[in-house]
Amino acid sequence: MSESSASSSSNAPLLDAFYNGLFHPVREYRRISERPTNALLLEGGAFILLTSAMAPVVGALWEGGNPRALLWEVPLNTVIGALIWLAMGGILSMLAYAFTGESRLRAFLILSALSTLPWWLMGPLVLLKNGLGAVGDSVGVLAGLFIWLWSALLFCLAVGVAFRLSLERTLVVLAAPFAFAGVALCWALGFISRLSQLLF
Repeated sequence: MSESSASSSSNAPLLDAFYNGLFHPVREYRRISERPTNALLLEGGAFILLTSAMAPVVGALWEGGNPRALLWEVPLNTVIGALIWLAMGGILSMLAYAFTGESRLRAFLILSALSTLPWWLMGPLVLLKNGLGAVGDSVGVLAGLFIWLWSALLFCLAVGVAFRLSLERTLVVLAAPFAFAGVALCWALGFISRLSQLLF
């Protein structure tokens, strides 16, 4: 793909964004990070909604679940996925602000939405798994692990590019929520234990 076509991909169809986000992520992420427009934000929101809505459908096909449950699982999962996307963006933006002194929430939301694109391959993977029979189980597990790792690497890239962080600071920002959650849990357990001693 030429540079001219890459520079105009912000106005390209979703198929171009899908291709560039999967196979040219570094170039695409850097380009988007320079000009994170509202149109791209809406496009990223569409990616999140589609990915979230697709997840219970893929799960039902993978495990042979009840199709009727999809009537409430699909909309519920879509809402939860959108809320998690926004909450995660807010939390990581605040953490990155401590390192950079600037908030780049819109850029991160767009890039983190693009990092979910490998999960769209789960649909064809389910069909392949079901078509291969017993061998499909092993192939499905390995391919699913590869898709998860691919998406995780794209998410790390999204954090680093969106907030203009080095690799070390990117890892710190990603690890910080888990560290804070662990400290908060220990604090809560200690508080409950101390309170129970005082009351009982």
